[in-house]
This record gives sequence, C-alpha cells and structure tokens, in this order.
Amino acid sequence: MSFSVTLPTVLVNNLRRRLNLMKHLALAMTLAFSAISSANLVVNGSFESPDVVATSDDGLGTYWYVRNGTSADGWTRSGSQWTWLDSRPGKWMASDGEQYTEVESGYAGSISQTIATWAGQSYRLTFDYAANPYLSSTNPDDSLRLYLNGSAFAYVDGSDSTTDDLDWTTYAYVFTASSTSTELRFQDGYTNFPYHGGFLDNVTMVAVPEPATLGVLGLGLVSLIRRRRK
Repeated sequence: MSFSVTLPTVLVNNLRRRLNLMKHLALAMTLAFSAISSANLVVNGSFESPDVVATSDDGLGTYWYVRNGTSADGWTRSGSQWTWLDSRPGKWMASDGEQYTEVESGYAGSISQTIATWAGQSYRLTFDYAANPYLSSTNPDDSLRLYLNGSAFAYVDGSDSTTDDLDWTTYAYVFTASSTSTELRFQDGYTNFPYHGGFLDNVTMVAVPEPATLGVLGLGLVSLIRRRRK
C-alpha cells in the first residue's frame, strides 16, 4: 500500500522561497569570509610605488638598481637611502611585480610599516625572501630579521641564490595582535658589514577569520531567516 501527500501550493511556494533565501545568504557568507581573509593590510607590499627607473648596472650584467633618499610608499627606513632593484630579464627578477628591495644595514638600515590591527585578532603574515649570493669572508651573513612591535619574531636565511638567478622563498607565519596597531620591521641580520643584505618582496598580512566572526555572520543568517518567516 502506498500513500501520496499533496502539499498546498502556498506551502510549497513558501518552502521554495525560504530555500532560495538560504542559498543566497550562504553565498553572501562565503563571499564575506573570502573578503575577510583576502584583504592585504600591507601598503605597497611589493615595493612597486613609486615606480623607480633603476638604470645603474652592477657591472656584471646581473641586476639593475638605484639608491636614493626616497622611501617606498607606506614604508619608513631607519637609514639614509633606499635600495631599489628592478627585474632584469634572464637574470634577477622580482618575485612579484617588477621591483623589490635589498635590506642593507649601510643604506636603508631597517624598513618598517605600522598597520592598524584588532587586539586578539589573528593575522597571517607572509613575505618572499632571497639570499644574496655576493657574500665573502667580511660579509658572511645575508639573513633577515622580522620584528613585531619591537620584539624579535622571525629569522630567515638562505644560500641558494646565484649570480644568474634569485631563489625566492615564501615564509608564512600566524600571530595574534596584542594592540590596535602592529609595527612590522625588517632588519638586516648582520650589521657588522654595511652592504649585501637579503632581498625582500611581496609582503602581505591578512586577517584570519575567527570562530567569533563566523558566529556573528551565522547569527545574521538566522536573524534574516526568522525575519523572512514573519
């Protein structure tokens, strides 16, 4: 024996409207999560601004560079000059865009940027680093140090770059902000020799969606569904 139940047309239409509403809200939540996690808070993280014409040759046909008193937009230097490097086809290339920088104690010193943050919020920080192949007995170290609000946070080093190719490596970290602003500071790891520091490019910092954030968006979804039912 089989039974069939025919639901009233009005009830069926109401169910369809609610399902469609839930689909649209789910899509909106997905887009919101993506926006929260993808917005880069670092200004000019690839050092593309200002656009600098780096015409000085290193003498070996490896890279183009220029040093001047102009800092990259969004960044502050502790030293007297900024070292800009331009991508050179077939040789040293930026990891992102066309320009990158060298953090040398004798020129830029250290470079920093202060970013507005939420205390207790987690952030994902990434950057690309390449070792400097021009090392010697007087300059055996091209490491790079990262400080957050003045406290040592990370140390990176490498040896895979060559005079023909920079070996870019992406480093990623997650940290929790402790105040309403966070200073990122990159510093030459070896200050006993003023030149030939590590190369830096593609600095990003994004907020990591927290359970509390997801909960708020979820409550918004429930609220809209209840409102729709009324």
